[in-house]
Amino acid sequence: MRTRNLCWSGEDASPVIRTDNKTVKLRGWHYFFSLAFRIMLHFFTLHSFCFLNQSSQWIPMPECRSTLFLSLTGFLFTWFATCGLYFAGAGLAGGGYLMAGLVISALLLKAPEVRLAIGFGGTGGRWKLLALATGLMFSYHLARQVMDRFPLRYEDADMLPVMRVMGARFLSGDWRSVYDVIPDIWNGMQPVYLPFMWLPFSLAEPGGFDIRWVTFSGIWLAVLLPFMFLEKLGTVSEWLILSSILVLLWWFHMEPTNNVIKLTEEGVVYAYYVLLAVALASGNPLLIGLSVSACFLSRYSFAGALPAVGCYWLWRGRWRRIMTVLAVVTAFIIGSLLIFGPRVFLPFTELPVRYVEHAAKVWNENPEYFLNGLGLAKYFGPANIGLQYGLLVYGSFLLPFLWVLASIFYEWKSGKRLRNVELSLVLVTLTYFHSMLVVSYLYLFYTPVVFGLAAVSLVFHSRRMTIR
Repeated sequence: MRTRNLCWSGEDASPVIRTDNKTVKLRGWHYFFSLAFRIMLHFFTLHSFCFLNQSSQWIPMPECRSTLFLSLTGFLFTWFATCGLYFAGAGLAGGGYLMAGLVISALLLKAPEVRLAIGFGGTGGRWKLLALATGLMFSYHLARQVMDRFPLRYEDADMLPVMRVMGARFLSGDWRSVYDVIPDIWNGMQPVYLPFMWLPFSLAEPGGFDIRWVTFSGIWLAVLLPFMFLEKLGTVSEWLILSSILVLLWWFHMEPTNNVIKLTEEGVVYAYYVLLAVALASGNPLLIGLSVSACFLSRYSFAGALPAVGCYWLWRGRWRRIMTVLAVVTAFIIGSLLIFGPRVFLPFTELPVRYVEHAAKVWNENPEYFLNGLGLAKYFGPANIGLQYGLLVYGSFLLPFLWVLASIFYEWKSGKRLRNVELSLVLVTLTYFHSMLVVSYLYLFYTPVVFGLAAVSLVFHSRRMTIR
């Protein structure tokens, strides 16, 4: 018998649904998935040695050197963030998650340079359309079941109910009241979400549909990019990318405690960061400015990478790109300030203090969030929350700065140019930031995975990368 225990735990709460029979329920799948993983691992390892010995004619040597290990690490990144929690344990999965993200960031620097031309149309055969239609049909059915079984209530998680009220106020035309206290939630709650986070959810009000379909749509938009560049599945790398997509979708729909579809707004964040990957790959300054604005004014976990990316552009002499991106981001910031008032920036002024207090509360009431989840918070404990938060903030700026200094020094010393530096900087920042989160809600950890998956797929198709 399943016991359902939904616990609210603060301003940006995520409940955990604790199922007493979770271990028993997953035990039947344990043998199947562990066996399948071992077979896949042996298969990929065998072919890797064959390729390194140049004895295989199936996959050319250049793919082995540049994309095979990148795709394999991308798959492991996904696996550690999902199934690894059950099969490897929270400690190993958290460490593997951090290491895989850092390894992908390093491999991107030596991978083929992404050259993306923006246009219209599509690539691939009929099998992709059939697979996409079938996947969407099953995904819709499963998501519909989740939404019907768990009606959205602010007592379970207040993020989406707050955004629904903010969206309704915005559509009513009273824009200055969007950030007023909401009296019907927790006897008065101050909204603290940035504009690009809640604006997409305002579509649910006139459309008359469940607000969680916006999250659902964001998830599919995020995985569509890696999927659309798969062609004939003739290489191990393509199978690895497809496996990563399937594992991630299965996890979001079937695993009971990540709550991504059930209760959160994360799908929108995933879509924004995939847009950022596409923009950086395209080199289009306007698109980069738009995507940076969307990410910065929704979930600003990559903010530490911005000064480092700017330094690299200065080193490369890309003045026009710097000025264009700065102008676009500044325009969005000033526009948000003029439309919604100064309270629009409450997340930058109040949330840091609240997160430290909230972390202490969660450690006291629900320590399993830390002990059984990803991230390094479990190693700091409740007594060192301040230290962890300091490492989170300062490290998120210091690590990408050291990363870009090492990259510039390498280019200067060797005379060789590194590739995909911007993608690498963003991913290393996202991976570090999320690993150091002081509140380890599971749904927060998938933004680096989705961004990394997008980067891997972009690199894999670097020579054929034209969206017609």
